[in-house]
Amino acid sequence: MNTIELVVGGQTYAITCETGEEEHVRNLGATIDEKFVEMGPRYTQNLLFAALQLADELHEARKATASVESDKRKLQDGFDAYRAEKAQQLRDADTLKGQGDVMMARIAELEQELDRMQSAQQSAAEHANDVRQELAALRGKETDREALENRHLAQIANLTKELAQAKATPTAAPEPENSLATDPYPGTWAPALFRVEPGNRGKRHPPDVFASENFPANDSWWFRYFFPSQEHMDPMDTKQALRKTYRDARRDHFQAQPQSIRALLFHRPPAPLVELIPKDATIGLYAATGTEAPTTAYAKFFHEHGHALALPRFTGPDKSMEFAAYDDPFAEGVLEEGPYSVPQPSTQCPIAVPDILFVPLVAFTRDGERLGQGGGHYDRWLADNTAAKSIGLAWDVQLADSLPVEPHDRSLTAIVTPTRFYGPFA
Repeated sequence: MNTIELVVGGQTYAITCETGEEEHVRNLGATIDEKFVEMGPRYTQNLLFAALQLADELHEARKATASVESDKRKLQDGFDAYRAEKAQQLRDADTLKGQGDVMMARIAELEQELDRMQSAQQSAAEHANDVRQELAALRGKETDREALENRHLAQIANLTKELAQAKATPTAAPEPENSLATDPYPGTWAPALFRVEPGNRGKRHPPDVFASENFPANDSWWFRYFFPSQEHMDPMDTKQALRKTYRDARRDHFQAQPQSIRALLFHRPPAPLVELIPKDATIGLYAATGTEAPTTAYAKFFHEHGHALALPRFTGPDKSMEFAAYDDPFAEGVLEEGPYSVPQPSTQCPIAVPDILFVPLVAFTRDGERLGQGGGHYDRWLADNTAAKSIGLAWDVQLADSLPVEPHDRSLTAIVTPTRFYGPFA
């Protein structure tokens, strides 16, 4: 609100008006002053008083209007604030509802995850129980295998002892009364396996131990693992008999071991063997068949450590053994069947000469003597390559106290079994 001065009839009046109405009020005052001059003082004075009264009432009405407008604005502001608050509450409610939906979905996911975890825990418990049962079964089989191996070792030791005794003590010729007995090796203890005694004709029993009702178990074992005397036999016949015995023992030992146990054996060469092998040496191996000690893991080990590999190869059944490069032991189908039905490198693979040669065997001694398959291939190759070191791989059950040795037989540099390392020998 502003206050201005108006001059009417020579008198000055202070008039209050709204901001922006000053010019309009001045023009009104000027008009009234002109009428005052035209109409005379008395009439004009009355008119002035009426105008002033109207102006005052107008002023009061304006004040009232301004108050109403102010109250209206306040109400409008309050209403706008209420609407804004209500809208915010609605938005908050929507947000809370969305959060609630998310929480409910998360709770459902957690419940499903809990169900899966409980199911997995139950499956794990069942699997653990199955594993414990399988482990117990494997332990039982391992115990049976160890017992069988110990029996084989004891039997071989006893038979070897009997061989030594038979060699040290010549036997007498068969008595005439025993002429009906089958005696394939006259003059040895071998007829004891089918010795004929008065009253016991045809009953088998172990050497120097007569079978009886109280000792029946000896009969089947000694008859199954027959070791002929080496004293009165041709070395070739002795080797053939020993091969059969040790192959049977190796077969029984191999079959007594679960596959899960065999997979852990000959997994990597022992440290004393690795120390014998130069870093740039070419490694010769054999492709194991049947119950022979496996070589697959050794081939992968030496390949990963940068060694060149070689395998035996025969170009024909009457050809000598040679070695050819074996580039990738991890690949399948790279070998072809040779004339002896053993996998070998193809004819396209170049010839290689091993510095270290792993050889198969049927039996071995603690001094490094080897009983092979009988073909003489490895003995001839080693005789032609004297600089190569030969390493035998065998099962423990193949250990013999002694073996017949001929001039062409080649000794081993060392022997590796699942439990022992023999050598190196000079």
